[in-house]
Amino acid sequence: PKQLGAPYDAPEEHLLDLVRWCELLLSAYLPCYAPEIRWAGTREAGGDPESLRREALQAFDKALFHIDARARASADRGDFLAAQYVREVWKLTNLELFALMLWLLPAYDERFGPLLGQLQGNPGLRRPSFDLALKLFHFVDAAEDVPQYHLQRRALEEKAAFAFLQGDGTLDGRVVDFLLQNGAARLD
Repeated sequence: PKQLGAPYDAPEEHLLDLVRWCELLLSAYLPCYAPEIRWAGTREAGGDPESLRREALQAFDKALFHIDARARASADRGDFLAAQYVREVWKLTNLELFALMLWLLPAYDERFGPLLGQLQGNPGLRRPSFDLALKLFHFVDAAEDVPQYHLQRRALEEKAAFAFLQGDGTLDGRVVDFLLQNGAARLD
């Protein structure tokens, strides 16, 4: 709260906040819908699922508000934040930004790869699916529980294919380098 609206001291902080934004949702989601998966920072399963869902989504929205306020302050100061640049150039919605970050997580920190695989029932898989992104973002047990599931999935697939995913469903290496190096790598 003390930093609300304060610019980031370094661009890496912005990317770290976006990673933490994803991790915040994951750590709340696991006890509710995948209690068999152990992850550092998750609380014990239990409690009313609907109140936990509301609480998690409020915290998730509040965290993004905080991140956006700091990113605007950094932009006003003239700082370059690669993730914010990508978000603005490709006009990413909050869901699309979350999906991008979800695909980036294993490149940012390798411990996320196995977690994404476990969440999809395939420990060898190291990247998320569109259904997983939708389930996590909307905090539901099954992708089909997402409001207007088919429309949201198609829109997400189209934007991801246009902006950041390769044909095989992996995150484009140029996007990874651009984000992890805060724009030092060229992104055509």
